Amino acid sequence: MTMRILTVRQPWASLLVLGIKPIENRSHGSLFRGDLAILAAQTVDMSPRAREAFDRHMDEAVYPVISGLPRGGVIGAVELYDVVSEHPPSWWWTGPFGLLVRNARRTRETIPMRGALYTITPDEVTESRIRRSLEGEKS
Repeated sequence: MTMRILTVRQPWASLLVLGIKPIENRSHGSLFRGDLAILAAQTVDMSPRAREAFDRHMDEAVYPVISGLPRGGVIGAVELYDVVSEHPPSWWWTGPFGLLVRNARRTRETIPMRGALYTITPDEVTESRIRRSLEGEKS
C-alpha cells in the first residue's frame, strides 16, 4: 500500500505521532486513506494554542521546550481513516476539515526530508526507509 507524507509544524507533529492528537485540521480535504507519514516542518507554531497543547501534553522531562522538538524530517506515521467537515465539540477540532487519524507510530530516528505544501508520495526507497524505522513495524 502506498504511503503519503504530510508536513506538520511542531508541536502538532509530535502530538500526532504520539497518539495524543486524533485529528489534523486542514483547509482542504483528501480522498487518500491509509498510512500517512508525518514530516515535522522546520518551523514551530508558537501560537498560544500550540503552546497550550505543548504544555498540557508533552513530557517536559523529554522535551523541556517547544523549540526542542524534532524538526526537518519524518518523525512517525498515522493511519488516515476519514476526513470530516463537521465534528463533535473537541479541543482538537478547529476545521474547516479534519483528517481523522489512529494507529500512531514514531520512527526510531528523524528521517531528514524537505517539507511540502501538500501531501507527497514518497519514492519506493524513501517509503521503505520510513516503514523500517517505525516502532512496532517488522524490519
